This record gives sequence, C-alpha cells and structure tokens, in this order.
Amino acid sequence: EASTHVPLVIAGPGIGHHEVQTLTSLVDLLPTFVELAGAASPPRSTGRFDKDAEAIDGYSLVPLLKDGDLAAASHPDHVISQFHGETLAMSWYMIRRGEIKYVAWGTGEEHEPQLFNLTADPEEWVNLASPQSYGADVSERHRMQHNLVVAREMDALLRRSIDYPSVTKEVAQYNLDMARWWVRTEPYWRGVLSGTHPASQPQPPMSKGNATLNEDWGVLWRGHSDWY
Repeated sequence: EASTHVPLVIAGPGIGHHEVQTLTSLVDLLPTFVELAGAASPPRSTGRFDKDAEAIDGYSLVPLLKDGDLAAASHPDHVISQFHGETLAMSWYMIRRGEIKYVAWGTGEEHEPQLFNLTADPEEWVNLASPQSYGADVSERHRMQHNLVVAREMDALLRRSIDYPSVTKEVAQYNLDMARWWVRTEPYWRGVLSGTHPASQPQPPMSKGNATLNEDWGVLWRGHSDWY
C-alpha cells in the first residue's frame, strides 16, 4: 500500500477545501486538467478491447474538487495499478475497491493471488486468498469461502480492464529479447553481472566497487552462474 497509495493535493482558484476519501488514480490527472482548462475532453477508453488510439483512461476529478465525497458517484469505485520492473521476476497488478485490495502476480499461475482487508490488516500480513490463513473450524471455513469468492470477483473486475496474463507474457518476452541483445552487444557482460569488470559503456550504478547493473544480479551470478 505504501508504494501505490501516494498523496494527491490539488489547489487553485475555484477549488474547494475537501479531504476526499474516494479512491482516485494518477491517470485521472489528464482529464482533470483538460476540464479545468476548458478544453475538449478526449474520448474515454471503454476497456481492454478499445481500439481508439486517442482514448484515455481516467476520470476527471473536477466533481470531487467541487463537492468532495458527495460526488463519489462520478468516479469508479475501484482503482488499478501495475508494475513491470527490472528488479522483479514477474509483473504484478493491483486492484482496490473500498477497503479490499487484490494483487495478481505474473499470469496468475506462477504465484497465488493476494487479498487484503486494509482496515483490519493495514500492513498486509494476512493473505485472505490463501487457505493457509484460516483455521479448521466451521466458521473459519465459511469465512474462507466468502473471501475466495471476493478474490474471484476482484480478479474478474481486474481482467475487464487489463488482460494481465497476456501483458505479463509480452513484458517477459521483451525482457528476454533485451537481455539477449545486451549479451550480444556487451563484450564484458559476464564481468558486469559478477561485478568483476566495468561495462564497455558507462551505465548506472557506477559507484565505487560496484560495476553491476543491479546489485542482485551479482549475487545471483556468484551463487548460480550456471543459470546464465
């Protein structure tokens, strides 16, 4: 939650003073600024099958700026985030609705999903989508079944916006293609990975004593050179 829930403060002439609890997203900023500027709004994307190249995600926050949470119905009741980083083994996707957060990893097959109640568990210690989080008595079994249904509903809602299994595969293929290109074009790639030789071209981080692209890579290389 700390990596996806960021502060958003908007101030200016005509903007009311409200502390808004309605869930919003950074993709809402573009349509918000367009409306505040009085410009014509681009068409809104209708979902993952939308072919309009000019369609945008996000909803204008102007109603919330004017009326606060009284205008909550002007915005979807959920937000979505995704991350594809060079330091992760696979992509991840998050959807939050109210106090419930659902996280999917990769294509959904490589790692069990995660479901958290952010009111009862703000630090996200208890995965409500995992059977291991429940006891053996009848009430615990019923609670598990209820939360597994919620997890499936959240997954379906996420998939209506993004075909995350396909996106994950595309990202993974891109990473593989770029890794192969780098190995072909970097004559000292073995030394860069192991931290024993600088790259032929400067690349971060170049702190003294560390010539690797990523500190984890050097650790993996020393422990599992056969993986490369």
